[in-house]
Amino acid sequence: MNTVSHSAPNPAAPDATDADTRLGESIRAHRVARGLTLRDVAARSGVAIGTLSQLERGIASPSLKILREVCAAIDLPMVRLFEGLDGGGDDVVVHPYERGSLAIPGKGMRKELLTRRNGANIQAMIVTVEPGGGSGIDPYSHDGEEVGHVLAGELTLRVGMRSYRIGPGDTFCFESTLPHGFENYGDVDAVILWVVSRPFY
Repeated sequence: MNTVSHSAPNPAAPDATDADTRLGESIRAHRVARGLTLRDVAARSGVAIGTLSQLERGIASPSLKILREVCAAIDLPMVRLFEGLDGGGDDVVVHPYERGSLAIPGKGMRKELLTRRNGANIQAMIVTVEPGGGSGIDPYSHDGEEVGHVLAGELTLRVGMRSYRIGPGDTFCFESTLPHGFENYGDVDAVILWVVSRPFY
């Protein structure tokens, strides 16, 4: 694991995708079902009405921070946004076809949930980050701890004031309360087994 420095990528905003559209439709359906207007959600979340409108129409890809704020405002657990996760099945064993997945096109990421037990203190995911994708320029933090193991590709991981380039076979562990983020500066997908001690979704 080597310490490196990079300038943050600044990719052009992507066009709307099917994943953006489905995400927006799901958020709008839950907002309407709760009898909330865009103005209500804006007031609760601090997200601008224009941004909310674009999100619901599938023409904007939200950051994870905005997505969490919007979901909290409409009382929607983020895990409900994972496609294919119907709440059925055994919570001890999750087969590949039972995994819920969430595409985040604006960040060039897809997350697959490997665990589904309600009330669990840990959550495991397979995170795939496309070339040029990542968590974004601004670091984020939350409660808990994180452990990851790189299965394929390379990733630049930022934790606190340090930056690390990690590749296949490398493992990381850090307190989630530290500002952190990550980017894929390579030319192939980075695939990481990622575990958090307090469910993020």
